Amino acid sequence: MAHHIARDMAYSAIGGSSGEGSAVPRRTTSAPASAFDLRRQSSATCMYRDPPIVFSDAPPAGSAANWHTEDGAANEESFVQQPFTSHGGGDSGGVLNTHGGMHDADEDDDISSQPLLPYVGMEFDSIEDAQKFYNDYAFGTGFGSRIASSKNSQKKGPQQLIKRVFQCVHAGKPETTCETSSHSEGIAAGGSSSSKQAGVEMDVTVKRQRNRIMRYDCKAHMIVGLRGNKWVVTYFVAQHTHPLMQHEEIVRFYRSHRKIPEEDYQLLMTMHDVNLSTTNCMGMLGMVHGGDRRKLPYVKRDVSNAHSKLRQNQSFQDMDMTVAYFKRRQAENAQFYYATEVDKETNEVTALFWVDGRTRALYPKYKDCVFFDTTFCTNRYNLPFAPIVGVNNHLQNGLLGCALVPNEQIETFKWVFQHWMIAMNNEHPLNLMTDQDKAMETAIKDVFPNTVHRCCKWHVQRKAREKLGRILSMDENFEQVFYGVINDSETVDEFEENWQHMLHCFELVDNRHLSNMWRKRETWAPAYFRKNFFPFTSTTGRSEGLNSYFKIFVNPQDSVWRFVQQYENRELEKLKIIDLFIATFRYNFERQAVHFYTRSVFLKFQKEVMASTGFIMNLAPALDNASMRFELHSNYFENPRIFSVNVVLAEEKFECSCNCFEMNGIICAHIIRVMVHLNVQKIPQRYMLERWSEAATTAMSGGGCLLDFGHPATNTLKYNALCRKYTWLASQACSNDLAYKIMNDAAHQLEPLIAAAKQGALPEQQEANQPQAMQQQQQTPEPTTVPQPDGDAMLQNPARVPKKGRLTEKSKRRKTLLEQREDAHKNKAKKDEKKQTKPRGKPGPKKKAPPCSYCNEEGHGVQTCQYLKAAMGVKKCPYCEEQGHAVQECPYLKAAMKTDASMARATELRL
Repeated sequence: MAHHIARDMAYSAIGGSSGEGSAVPRRTTSAPASAFDLRRQSSATCMYRDPPIVFSDAPPAGSAANWHTEDGAANEESFVQQPFTSHGGGDSGGVLNTHGGMHDADEDDDISSQPLLPYVGMEFDSIEDAQKFYNDYAFGTGFGSRIASSKNSQKKGPQQLIKRVFQCVHAGKPETTCETSSHSEGIAAGGSSSSKQAGVEMDVTVKRQRNRIMRYDCKAHMIVGLRGNKWVVTYFVAQHTHPLMQHEEIVRFYRSHRKIPEEDYQLLMTMHDVNLSTTNCMGMLGMVHGGDRRKLPYVKRDVSNAHSKLRQNQSFQDMDMTVAYFKRRQAENAQFYYATEVDKETNEVTALFWVDGRTRALYPKYKDCVFFDTTFCTNRYNLPFAPIVGVNNHLQNGLLGCALVPNEQIETFKWVFQHWMIAMNNEHPLNLMTDQDKAMETAIKDVFPNTVHRCCKWHVQRKAREKLGRILSMDENFEQVFYGVINDSETVDEFEENWQHMLHCFELVDNRHLSNMWRKRETWAPAYFRKNFFPFTSTTGRSEGLNSYFKIFVNPQDSVWRFVQQYENRELEKLKIIDLFIATFRYNFERQAVHFYTRSVFLKFQKEVMASTGFIMNLAPALDNASMRFELHSNYFENPRIFSVNVVLAEEKFECSCNCFEMNGIICAHIIRVMVHLNVQKIPQRYMLERWSEAATTAMSGGGCLLDFGHPATNTLKYNALCRKYTWLASQACSNDLAYKIMNDAAHQLEPLIAAAKQGALPEQQEANQPQAMQQQQQTPEPTTVPQPDGDAMLQNPARVPKKGRLTEKSKRRKTLLEQREDAHKNKAKKDEKKQTKPRGKPGPKKKAPPCSYCNEEGHGVQTCQYLKAAMGVKKCPYCEEQGHAVQECPYLKAAMKTDASMARATELRL
């Protein structure tokens, strides 16, 4: 609205035309451009050289804040004069009058390309509109803005703002000394904002300086005052004393322009919900705005700060909101179960456990194999996340319960297992796998005395590699035998015999770690669990995989409330798999299996069928006349092991020594080979487990509820599912009149049925509720309520739990460059000092020195041989070979030289 008023006041229409230099104003034929479209054509236009302000009664310098009267009335008439750019590129002088219009000196220019600038008399509906307009004008012009001062009314009563001054950020007296350069100084000078310059080393000895805005005594500002119900521009200066920015990617670094718009913030919230990193968020926002991140009015640090603020929104009401959500879930579905542990003194929630109704209904079919493990780094409190994981009929991980616990102690695990049993009607799991945690082992023995507890083989072998790493790396034979004894032993007797033989052969009977492994062999060795159901795994990899899933979508600094939301999102992914695929059949029992098993399990079964063709079968003596015994071995001679299959055809009973059916729930390749040999066309029903069938999740429960992984559990999820389904039906029905009538009539017929079902008045609902209510009264206890000692007091968040194990490098404080440089110098000095003061090692046995090469005696060398020195000290003439004189003093040589002149000449030259 302010723009329309300003346009009408500045460009009022007056009839008639005038020649060049006429003072008669004319109305322009186009609306002014937005302040965001302001661009400078050249550096010459960055400075306003004309006098910017002309007043009829100009106030003295420094008294701009006191020029209006006390009641806020403006002077009778005010003008602002400044250049205007025409289409031709030249400047034409113009005068804006608040009571008249714009007196254009150029008659030929019909449309002015100069964007709308603030002028005296411009009106705004609110002070926020005025600030936004001036800030947009500053962004398009190339400078930053700020609020310089504000003035309230002096009248009695509530304070009321009557005046505000907006000015350039470079206003103020410049500093006399500037010790350090800053990032903002580079911006103001129009240079690059990067602090990384080639060939310049960073001086870490100087203390780090904050970014600063340089002062240039800039006079550009705008004053708005309250006139009735409108805010009116009363004073405006457009001239700057510093260069203006010509690029948006630099202007955005001013604080007034560096902010995330509302539409971008909404998109950022959506990306935050799926745990996208800051880098990915910046890339997505850059693509939305044209692909160039430099055009964004914010930087990566602003997005990171926005992420932190979003995580802190529920920081104070985190646990209270989570428990309130659990209460709503329980009100929507009575089968939803949750439990909390609250500190009575501080009212802090220290532990949480929850499980939904669908999981409680499916648990009786999937209780035969359960995995339990804990992990950290899923919430800001470091509460260990303890998922209870099962395996569904599609070989997928299924959550059978979730818990956030304060520690990993025995009483904590007992609390989790006890509430889990309350939710599951005290049906204990048959087989349970965990890691080698002593607290878990003790709690399982107390709560589940009849459950088969197995430790993860991967954790056992990893510990063995840590303790026996030197032995395993130095002796390859021991490494092969060690893993062979663990993985290839089929029976308990075979494992124990091979283990003892290994210890004696490699002389490791006294090894402490191997002794500990032998003492606890019944909890981890695969040979002890050949007849227990642990399908297609011997590790807790399923629990670890679920932990990694949550760590992808949950940030370690997120709240428990957000973690619970991600848990709900994961429940949506457990949809029903449509088993429509093309398969080739060799045998009739394959056709039987493809109609019974789910796709994932059938693919496992088909691999066993293919492997059955690689065995040679021989008939062996049976134990009795009613049975047959076959021995099989590989026809490729890769595996010399012999497998034994016992068959009782009258009872349709097949037993194999590999125990594949007992461990995985499907018959092995050896039994399939025997069935083909005996022309058995169908798999006996006892070997077709219902937990691997499609009926495991589509059968009806006792309460009449459909057990389907795609069945929504909350009202929101049900609403979304119905919207998608009926939107598709509506798109199909709208193309034909008859189809539209059919769907419309069906909708009218459904209305009373839905109303009756909502009230529970349908006959099938009443029949199903009676036995279900009686069963709940007998088995299920009352829903767990959250203890609140102070009545309606808000539940407090738990204290941060220290992580398990020693601190890592990432958890330490990040040091500055100066501290890193000082630490490097200290480490170097310590190393140099150690080199200088390092004591020499213990002297070893002295080597026998070789004898002297002159006298052949030991104990000295030729350099110190006394005999050689004595021989060298005796003078001996080389001419006459007599001792006592040198060759120069030899009388025989002198006599010979007198008789032979040539010899004398040669001798002199030689001497």
